Amino acid sequence: MKPVQTISLLVIFPGALLVLHSDRLATAGSHTDARHIDIPASDCPLSEFQDVLSRAGVSFHDWYSRRFQRDHRMFSVLSKYFDHLTQQLHSKIQQAKVYITKHNPTTGALAEAVLREFLQEHLPRGVSVEEGFIISPDGWLSKQCDIIIYDSHRFAPFYRAGQLVVVPTEAVLAVIEVKTSINKKGFNDVIRYFQSFEAFSWKFRTYLFMFNAPTLGRINAWFHSYPHPGHHKEFDHDTYQVLPDEIIGLDSSYQLRKEYVIHDRDGAGYMSYFYLDQQGTAISALELFFLSVNGVVEAHLQAHTSKKLTPREQYHPHRALTSISAIDLFPM
Repeated sequence: MKPVQTISLLVIFPGALLVLHSDRLATAGSHTDARHIDIPASDCPLSEFQDVLSRAGVSFHDWYSRRFQRDHRMFSVLSKYFDHLTQQLHSKIQQAKVYITKHNPTTGALAEAVLREFLQEHLPRGVSVEEGFIISPDGWLSKQCDIIIYDSHRFAPFYRAGQLVVVPTEAVLAVIEVKTSINKKGFNDVIRYFQSFEAFSWKFRTYLFMFNAPTLGRINAWFHSYPHPGHHKEFDHDTYQVLPDEIIGLDSSYQLRKEYVIHDRDGAGYMSYFYLDQQGTAISALELFFLSVNGVVEAHLQAHTSKKLTPREQYHPHRALTSISAIDLFPM
């Protein structure tokens, strides 16, 4: 019997993208799985599609219902799973905060450990989440980093002493500075910490994560009162580049991303992102933080594999995400 020329067909319905495989038409019968109905290679009008379904003993309604219900169940289960992960991190943080009453070496180490262990457990394999230092080919050594996320599949640490590692710049994907609480002086120190990376050109993403976070208004005031060296009175394009890419706060809760802002003027600064129904909640800030870090890792892994990876973000609940201009640092 001459094989039937077939193709894979994409059929789009509201709320679903259905892929119809095309290698089983010759054996289609009443036993055929309604999720895999094959279409002859041609322009396939709906009437012909319905004929194929009829020959397979499946109604269009049954085929669509089974496929959509399966996908919906899968999406619902995964959504609940990732919601649970966010709740789990929040719960661990709340437990730790019983002991995080003021900044000291013990409580600071506890806060870092909670975040580090969570990320190590839930980020894709191939990366490690550790504390330590970054070294460049010309010998530049960073200040100590609370959390370094690096490619441990392709790179090994140059040095390890207990929990501390020294890793090459090209292995680093993200650096997270963790603060249990922060005041104006501490905030200025954090800005100088991130500015210290200016000594070399890096490509990793930077985060400031604060447990007992100040309000957005206070963060804004601290940015605008930062003591710039020399005659500078505000941040400019060069000094802006070395500020943390994202700032995450809990209690007060927010996620800030370094972006262009449009307020009274076109400028550069930080936008505040949140789920429409969860503005100012720790859950929203934590989930957006986790998705951001995970996205950095996924992008790196995708760049080093030919296989198409499905972003984890697609499995999270599709809630409305919005943003507002939070901090305007300088005009463009």
